[in-house]
Amino acid sequence: MSVLVGILWPITSINQTSLISVQSQLPLMVFILFLTNASLVEELVYRGYLWSLFPKPYQALLVTSLVFAVAHQPDSLGSWVVYGSLGLGLGAMRQKTDLVGATGLHLVWNGLVLLTTFL
Repeated sequence: MSVLVGILWPITSINQTSLISVQSQLPLMVFILFLTNASLVEELVYRGYLWSLFPKPYQALLVTSLVFAVAHQPDSLGSWVVYGSLGLGLGAMRQKTDLVGATGLHLVWNGLVLLTTFL
């Protein structure tokens, strides 16, 4: 869903603008480490700690997806859809596999985002 919205309705959120600014100021390897660390920390917080606070999986999925989207500062309907669906996708991966699976998917997502910024 995120990819489809991104193709059909190109968006630039506050979060994305900030990342592009940081990327232009750092060497590529440092920026890759920054994205890797962000993926790991976000998954530990959202699909690790916050997830564990809810007794029912659907509650954890909905709340962590919403908090994830809000944390990425969506400022348009398109960015809400992108970050919301990304949160739901990561949550679904967490529910079907485990925290490692969600973290791996987040790392792949951020890698693809990084790759597309150079295309």
